[in-house]
Amino acid sequence: VLTGFKWIGDQIAGLEAKGEVERFILGFEESYGYLAGPYVRDKDAVVASMLICEMAAYYRSIGSSLKDRMEAIYAKYGRYLNKIDSFEFPGLSGMDKMAAIMAGLRENPLTEIGGYAVTKVVDYKKTEETGLPSANVLVYTLEGGAAEATYLGAACEDAEATISYLLPDETEYRMEAPTLAPGVHTFKVVFHKDGYIDYEKEVTVTVIDATCPLVKQVQDLAAQCSESGNVILLAGKKNHREVEGILGRIAGEKILLTSPADAEAFTPDADKTYTLLSQTTFFEEDFRKIQEILQSKITSLHVKNTICPSTSARQEAVRKMAETCDTIVVTGSSNSSNSKRLCEAAEAEGAHGILLSGTAPLPPELLQAKAIGLTSGASASEEEVQELLSRLLALPGAEFAGELE
Repeated sequence: VLTGFKWIGDQIAGLEAKGEVERFILGFEESYGYLAGPYVRDKDAVVASMLICEMAAYYRSIGSSLKDRMEAIYAKYGRYLNKIDSFEFPGLSGMDKMAAIMAGLRENPLTEIGGYAVTKVVDYKKTEETGLPSANVLVYTLEGGAAEATYLGAACEDAEATISYLLPDETEYRMEAPTLAPGVHTFKVVFHKDGYIDYEKEVTVTVIDATCPLVKQVQDLAAQCSESGNVILLAGKKNHREVEGILGRIAGEKILLTSPADAEAFTPDADKTYTLLSQTTFFEEDFRKIQEILQSKITSLHVKNTICPSTSARQEAVRKMAETCDTIVVTGSSNSSNSKRLCEAAEAEGAHGILLSGTAPLPPELLQAKAIGLTSGASASEEEVQELLSRLLALPGAEFAGELE
């Protein structure tokens, strides 16, 4: 639509006058303004926020998330990066300068932008060509589909004149991790326009494999056992990236067990051979329970405990700490599986587990704690631990009792 929400508001008013206002569903424009429903006549963050919350609730109800849905959209349609540059010309003289610039662009049309040849120009002052109200806007289409939505326009808001132009950057190429080995690679990327191949460009990328060596071992082990004809039983958390990576390497039959309850519900095939593996950050106690349940059902079960030794040691340390601490603080990311498992280990022993990042505010319930234990997830840095320790020692009456042997 035309720049600004006045035009969208006019469309709503027109529908309202005809008694057809219910036909308006959603309006949006280039500055990320959204208007759902005819309740207001300008971009409305409240309605947009409620729509986001509603979407988040829906995807969570089906075991997904907004991020997962966005990744699916990117995987299907590709990724695009847009850049907006704005130039301000304040005051009355600014209006004159801007008018002169726009007049110059009409008298001497651009033949290229950013190294791309201009193939088409639409002048929004020519209403007979656009079918829209007159606006001081020029839209440029560039060769190769690089900027079909490129525009160079002029607008005046709050008595401050601005010229803006939008130049889409190159499509971001996305690949699966196993596609290329670590190193420098040169290959061709195909850019698409409206679903059709438009042009190709040669690019060079550096691939760095940052996968945990233990995770890679589990992936290789799962693939090898599957190739040997075994059904892979994987103890892990649903939708966890490590789990998805392991399952993705298994060509044959595979079953994810997220808890002992899943193992109880599982009915094995007597004619098949099974191998039990684990996510490296899975809860050690849950894995042992799953193993015991499956061994009572399957005679041909091969068990390989692939939980990271560091993860097991941290969980055991938390259990020991819970013997003397009623509250245990884990410093780590809320997205970290091993950090969450440490909190679970504390809760299993009757202590209160709290997961905090190094800079997160301390929750008020820490003031009620009699003894606080501090540990960290595998990815937390020593600096984060020390910073959180300093803040804990600053609590009223707190004193350092020593490290766990």
